[in-house]
Amino acid sequence: MITNGRLDGVRHVPAADMGGYLVRPRWLLIHYTGGSGAVGAIGQLTTRDDTYVSAHLLLAPDGEVTQLVPFGRQAYHAGQSRWMEVSRLNAYTIGLELVNPGYMRPGSPRSWPTIRAAHQLVGGPYREWYVYPEEQLASAAAVCAKLLNHYTSIEGILGHDDVAHPRGRKLDPGPAFQMVAFRERVKALGVVG
Repeated sequence: MITNGRLDGVRHVPAADMGGYLVRPRWLLIHYTGGSGAVGAIGQLTTRDDTYVSAHLLLAPDGEVTQLVPFGRQAYHAGQSRWMEVSRLNAYTIGLELVNPGYMRPGSPRSWPTIRAAHQLVGGPYREWYVYPEEQLASAAAVCAKLLNHYTSIEGILGHDDVAHPRGRKLDPGPAFQMVAFRERVKALGVVG
């Protein structure tokens, strides 16, 4: 359940940077953190600094959920963004950060499973993209179903790569996140409407 803009039964660590009120969320926006640890991601997303980055929820690889920003407030996760006729999507989206390194770079973890692919929206180069663990995907689907049932104004689930402006500015959640299958998985959990 969701009570007063907070997901019941999860840890709450307040982000230092958040915006005004998010009155009528229209989309859920999926991101990857670009790192491999939940503790480091929580630290980055909750510290007041000049980057002004936050998200509503962080999902660890084991599926643990931490709420950082209440759903009634804007989180700073979308940056320069546009979807359909709407710009500046922080005011219209609930942001979910999934702990995932993204794609392999120097210093990236070597033990985390990967797939080799070009980005599905912006094309090559082919890279090693880190796989999202099943526990994390199951948790993300359950959270999205709760949000969709609670906030009937939400029209769908998008990736940051769908909305980043200009196109290609952001690559998350990337080709290892199977968005079409994920949306079907969420729907199968009994989403009303």
